[in-house]
This record gives sequence, structure tokens and C-alpha cells, in this order.
Amino acid sequence: MNVVLNKSYFFILLVVCAFGKGVHAGLDEVLVSSSNEKLSSDVSYRMIEKEEGGDNDSPMGFWGFLKSYPEINNSGNEIARIKINKTIESLSNKYICEEKKAGDYNFSAEVQYIGERIFSVKYGVVWLCGSMVSPDDDYGAIVFDLKTGERVEFDSEFINADFHKDFYLKIAAEIKEKMATKEKEECPAVDKFNYYYRAKDSLVFATKMMPHFYVWCNVEIKYPLTEMKKYLKPSSILLRK
Repeated sequence: MNVVLNKSYFFILLVVCAFGKGVHAGLDEVLVSSSNEKLSSDVSYRMIEKEEGGDNDSPMGFWGFLKSYPEINNSGNEIARIKINKTIESLSNKYICEEKKAGDYNFSAEVQYIGERIFSVKYGVVWLCGSMVSPDDDYGAIVFDLKTGERVEFDSEFINADFHKDFYLKIAAEIKEKMATKEKEECPAVDKFNYYYRAKDSLVFATKMMPHFYVWCNVEIKYPLTEMKKYLKPSSILLRK
């Protein structure tokens, strides 16, 4: 049990260090907008950073709230842009402590890829409320359709049911193979991915082990777009540059 807890807190501290860059204790509230990052001829975004509170006595180094996430400045569809920004902002508020007073909260979302029709974002959050005996965390990804502002549902992008079945059998076997190398870590037996995201030239599929002390058991499977063309519809926006 001691080993599990040590690994758990070690991970939490790593996440906080990664998410907590640029934190300055003692500030009541700070909003910082970085210069625009243009990853597409039609779409640009900026990183929003919000910081509230501040106390060096926190067990995690900062008793307060820190959020960092992308906000689209410009796109070809204003309604979709607003919808995507609201979804990401809402996600950043999802895990706030019930007390709304005491707690450590670090949320970070980063853009993985912007294409002709997609905006791919990966996020992670770790929090410790005043009433909790240990930190908790969550993580995942969302691939947005820049035309509609909606989440791109992976299962709807297959050529047909047979290709859907073939792909899930393939990835299940690969996840099992990777998990077999983690037997010494006493990881749960899994053969399914929990979320996916689009990278530059590939689709990435990841597991999400809960609770947080299983996080080192997670695996990611990366498939080049050339491989995914065997399974997805030729018109799938996930395959577009």
C-alpha cells in the first residue's frame, strides 16, 4: 500500500510541476493572454491563463487555482468558434472544489493539431480540495469540428460496421500487448482505449486508468493517417490535413 501511495503522490507532484509553470503566489487574480499562435491559414488561437488566490503553505506549493487553455481567436465559422471556446472553458471549470474556497486546482489544455476542419485538444487536471485526504486527477482529449463546433465522434467515421469491428479488434490486441509489459506494476487488465486525439500525421488512442494511482499504467497507441485510411471513410475530417 505504501508503494501505491508513493507512486500516486509522485505522479501528482509531477503533474502539478508541469501545470504550475508561471504560478506566482500572492496574486488575487491574473488573466494573461499570450501572443497569437497561427497553426493554420484560417485559424489562430491564444493561450489563456487564469490564476486565483495564492498561499505558499499549500501541501502542493500553491493554495489556489490555476488554469491554462487555448481560446480560438479567428476561424472560418464564428458560431463554431464560440461553441468550441465555451466547451473548453466549461471543461476548465468542471472540477472546482465544492467549497469554492480552499483547494489546489491545476487545469491545463494544449492544442495537439489544427487542420482544415479539426481542432484537437488534450487536457489534464489535478485538484486537492480542503475536505479531501489525497489529490485526484482526470485527463482526456476532444477533437472538435471547426465547421459545427461539435465533438467529432470517432465511431461515426468508419467506412462500415465491418471496418469498425476490425479496427477495435486490432487496437485491443495492441493494448493487451503493451499492458503485458506492465505486469510488475499490478496494472488492471484492459483492452480498450478511453479517448483519442489527432496529432500532426496520426491518430492517437489512449487508456485512462482510474483512480489516479494507476496512471503509470496508461498506454498510448499511435496510428499513422496512412494506416487509418484502411478503416475510415475517405471523406472523414479526421484524415484531412
